[in-house]
Amino acid sequence: MHSRPESRAPLGPDGGTMPRPLGLQKMSFSDGALRKPDPESSSKVSAGGPFFTVLVPTMNRFQLLESAVGTIMRQTFTDFELIVSDNSSDEESKMRNRATVEEFADDSRVRYIRPDRWMNMPDHWEFATRHASGRYVVILTDRHVMRPSALQFLHVQINHLQEDSKVVSWQPGSAFSRSGTVNSVPFTGASEVLDSMQELCEFAKCAQWRFSPIWHNRLPRMLNSCYRFDVAQTIRKNHGRLFMPSNPDYTCAYLLLAYTDRFTYLDRPLFMHHGNQGNGNNILLYGGKEYISSLGDEDLSAELPVPLRTATNLIIRDLLMIKNLVGTRLSNISLDLVGYFMCNYRELMIMERLGSQVDVRALYAQWSEGIQMLTTEQQKQIEVFVSELERERSSFTSLRRLAVKLGFDRHYHAIVGGIRHIRRLFTGKPVYPNVLDAARQTDYMLTDAVDKQGFSKVCKP
Repeated sequence: MHSRPESRAPLGPDGGTMPRPLGLQKMSFSDGALRKPDPESSSKVSAGGPFFTVLVPTMNRFQLLESAVGTIMRQTFTDFELIVSDNSSDEESKMRNRATVEEFADDSRVRYIRPDRWMNMPDHWEFATRHASGRYVVILTDRHVMRPSALQFLHVQINHLQEDSKVVSWQPGSAFSRSGTVNSVPFTGASEVLDSMQELCEFAKCAQWRFSPIWHNRLPRMLNSCYRFDVAQTIRKNHGRLFMPSNPDYTCAYLLLAYTDRFTYLDRPLFMHHGNQGNGNNILLYGGKEYISSLGDEDLSAELPVPLRTATNLIIRDLLMIKNLVGTRLSNISLDLVGYFMCNYRELMIMERLGSQVDVRALYAQWSEGIQMLTTEQQKQIEVFVSELERERSSFTSLRRLAVKLGFDRHYHAIVGGIRHIRRLFTGKPVYPNVLDAARQTDYMLTDAVDKQGFSKVCKP
């Protein structure tokens, strides 16, 4: 958990508080907080700005920032600007972050900015991206790194796809583990042009509960995507901002797809993450109380079918809020209630497996109460589907019970992590000394052709 100042409500017009989620209005910002949109900024970009703006928002994680910046500055493609936006609250992080950027003081492509006060995540992302001058905007959070050919690969794809590349997303499933190995899900190397509304409609069905949690998807969530500058300008003109509470990555994705007919998905892992310090993991382990309170609205799930404090609920809440905000653009989006409840159930199982500090039994009880609102047929479907998911339970339940019995309940997550760490040492995978070396040596994931079965040679299932 990272320390931060006392939480403030999200910024609204003239620095005021944010209205309730389903009643969002156009927003403007006072100087020193979020800059007002510059009507000349589009022409400035087209008149000679870099091809990419790479933004690195960071807060109190100077240990991670150095790796993120290092991989950006080692890109084989050089027509970019790098902006580090420092939202840190402690003095050591501010000093160390500035020092990391000052290593490149002679490089005119590199900038360091700070808001004049601490901001919650949606406000900070909005603040940072308004400083972009590139044709395309990429966000690399401090807990991610780029493979050396990432921008080069992306540039080639964008030039090839032209109008279908206003928004581009890519496969996010690559991670550097504490054991020094790189774990990536299988990928095909394919480039697909997807219908934006069809992808959102499929997402709203929540059908992925059968094989993964809801946050495993192809949506352009900035953690795995980029957008063309003019698309963001249109959204800001109509709605005041691009990044909205509660999850700026998802609200941004929904808005981008609402304003583009098609987007491109690249089935290759351009980025690699390391560490488990994201808000999603925080919600799974601790309930995300600190993050949610920073948004100034403790009752984010009140208007959902079941008021669970889960990542699934926040993601769906944001979808319904953006649907309401943009009106007819997303009128065809319809939430599948059975899928919605099953995605929440899968997340509760994940929380239980991770040894969450949240009272998962109480959440199960809330979930069970919630399904009573459904039709008899829907309840019967859920009963069948729950039995399918329950078959996935394996040794983790026995290990969990043993940890509770021995009084190690609070340390269960660390114990499981240690077991996984030991197991990875015997997988035969290459072990890299650090994340920078891992990014460099796995760059072939972007440059090698896939085999006849459709998988990279390193990522076979």
